[in-house]
Amino acid sequence: MPFNYSNVPYPIRDDLRKANLKAWQFIGETGNWWSVEDHIAFAREVRAAYDCEFCRERRKALSPYQVEGLHDCRSDLPKAVVDTVHRIVTDPSRLSEEWLKKLVPSEISIGQYVELVAVVVFAMNVDTFHRALGLDLEELPKALAGEDTVPSQYTPAGLEEGAAWVPMIGQGQCTGAEQDLYEDIPRPTNVLRALSLVPDAVRCQRYMENRYYFMPFQVMQVGENHDRALSRTEIELVATRVSMNNECFYCAASHAMLLQVSSEVQGKQEDIANLLISEDSAGGNGGGRHHAHGAEDYAQLLAFVDAVMGEDVQLIPPPGRDWSRNTVVPL
Repeated sequence: MPFNYSNVPYPIRDDLRKANLKAWQFIGETGNWWSVEDHIAFAREVRAAYDCEFCRERRKALSPYQVEGLHDCRSDLPKAVVDTVHRIVTDPSRLSEEWLKKLVPSEISIGQYVELVAVVVFAMNVDTFHRALGLDLEELPKALAGEDTVPSQYTPAGLEEGAAWVPMIGQGQCTGAEQDLYEDIPRPTNVLRALSLVPDAVRCQRYMENRYYFMPFQVMQVGENHDRALSRTEIELVATRVSMNNECFYCAASHAMLLQVSSEVQGKQEDIANLLISEDSAGGNGGGRHHAHGAEDYAQLLAFVDAVMGEDVQLIPPPGRDWSRNTVVPL
């Protein structure tokens, strides 16, 4: 059975298992623009990127174009596609619109790019979940014999140009089969809309987000924990730190706002900004001892986030650490 967590020494919510299964379902099916074999190859390259020496050297360089070399590949995908996957995984903050214009349409179509991004992100989400908890990576989906491997090339209606690098279905423009895409979301974010050229990618993203994070109507309910093991403040602290490490200004600003409000609502007095930018906030050398009262309670949680997102897996503490003082794992 895929994602069998019955022998894991700590509780994992069943809705998280279902979210991971949803991602694997998307990866294991032929899409609008790529075959199932392509999807699986993308997922293999996601895993290869973590250990790719060329990616590591390029990330250290002032510019990614200063380093020449070849990626450590695990597929026979075209070089441009392999490079795209590896860069999304290891160096997303330095992708640019100019880079995309060189990639599309000379190497791949814009639809292929959006679907590739979706597969890469879903595979990264699931693999990071397993790495963070010290679990073996799940076996990748397999293409079933007789399964249709010809992409449909379906293009939804209501696409708008100019709002982002890729065409997106506009707010209020979901018609026909896409009427459900932004259901219950008064103002869908561009992060979600950016996948709308591939409608099933939006559906998968929403399914996973509703379980990993919150349902849309719960996002602004910052004073409630919604049966999560971590408090709302701790959840937004993690989300903000992840966004900062990814150098995503949009997400960092959004989650920092929710972090500040949730900490105030829950009666916290920490200086959240100083906690996040301090060099010793992630433990070590005092583990946050110079922060405002109470901030040291979150230092280990930040250390865990940094270790999961870093290269040295040995820094990820063993299962069972009491991160939130109320539970055994940060789920």
